Amino acid sequence: FFPSNYGDGTLRAQNTIVTHFEHPEHCGDFALISVQDVTELTRSVEGYRQMRDLAFERLQEVERVTAVKGRFLAVMSHELRTPLHGIIGSLELTKDTLLSTEQQEMVAIAHSSAKHMLTLVSDLLDFSKIEEGQLAIRPIPFSLEEEVTRALAPLTVIAEEQGVRFEMSVDEELPEVIHIDGLRVNQILLNFVSNAIKFTDAGGTVRVRLEKSNDRDEGEFLRCLVEDSGIGMSEEGMKKIFKPFEQAEEDTTERFGGTGLGLSIVAKLVELMQGEISVESTVGEGSVFSVLLPLCQVSEDDLEKVEEQTEALSQLGKTPPARILLAEDNRLNQKVAVKLLDKAGHTVVVVNNGKEAVEACSSDQFDLILMDCHMPIMNGYEATGKIRELETEDQARVPIIAFTANSSEEDTLACIEAGMDGCIQKPFERQELLLAVSRMALHRCL
Repeated sequence: FFPSNYGDGTLRAQNTIVTHFEHPEHCGDFALISVQDVTELTRSVEGYRQMRDLAFERLQEVERVTAVKGRFLAVMSHELRTPLHGIIGSLELTKDTLLSTEQQEMVAIAHSSAKHMLTLVSDLLDFSKIEEGQLAIRPIPFSLEEEVTRALAPLTVIAEEQGVRFEMSVDEELPEVIHIDGLRVNQILLNFVSNAIKFTDAGGTVRVRLEKSNDRDEGEFLRCLVEDSGIGMSEEGMKKIFKPFEQAEEDTTERFGGTGLGLSIVAKLVELMQGEISVESTVGEGSVFSVLLPLCQVSEDDLEKVEEQTEALSQLGKTPPARILLAEDNRLNQKVAVKLLDKAGHTVVVVNNGKEAVEACSSDQFDLILMDCHMPIMNGYEATGKIRELETEDQARVPIIAFTANSSEEDTLACIEAGMDGCIQKPFERQELLLAVSRMALHRCL
């Protein structure tokens, strides 16, 4: 640094270059000294460094907050889904008991309300995962007509109770098995149909067909359309419905309920699946919601997986009695699972944590283990690892199915990596549990 030439005593930054050379006409060495004032340049570089460090600190803070938010959502998912599992399971069992007509109506209302609450919880968690970029699309072999019909069955019952009829039509040219994220296809259609039921008094149609190309690409595409004859929407309303927390009209939430998240989630799912979404509507005449989704190629392995699933479904009610170990710390969930399995003819041994599960497996043999992931003393992941260590080469591998109230893809992968063979998310339907048992029997694990 050197003093300023302006006499104010401030220090300036300098860049000094010294060049050594021999003069061609005179003897001796010479030095050329060049001095440049780089004060302003140094200040700009220092400012850049400060901005970079500040941006890095803020990025670390965002990552910390995101991690905290992720843990909070995981805990909330578990804490909300666990009691909902007990409520829904208990109501399903209550339906099988002798009830008066009035009691049946009350149970049906409670069951429908609990399922609606589960939908709201799932929507909020899905929306958060989409916002954080954590929702993955996983194409699988998918028997569309069979799976979609099953997924829409609860809504069909609700529609009929309201005097509304929805007819489903599947294009004959559509392959029996397609390769797509079937879970998300069901989620899209469920949102469309539940939305249509809410806004119509007459009914509508669900149409699914195969399309060979669109405006941009060649290939095969799945076109899903849900048409209703309801109240319809204005041009302004159609611009708002795919935005989070927005409804077509100001009084929609008050009149019909809902969070305004369902269709915005659908729009995000379609975007993640690299598809297209559109809506056509006329006030007082109804609406048509449409999505176009690209299909992957179907392999021989895909066909085999779907055949296995179909076979497992056909075996429901025919599965031979199995001896099942249930590791679950929640007393209400224990009772629900035991009664569901007992009604299907299975014998259930209950333990309260992972440590007890390991001890039970070291002294007894089971055809199947149902393992809750989050338990005191020892969790399900650790218990599964210890049970796998107990198994010998000449011993048949005991299938372990995870019970978890967490709903993320990471949780499912964690179950598989821990040594489990499948995963059932709470709350689950009775058929889903019995299907998992049937599938294990089909694989000759029982």
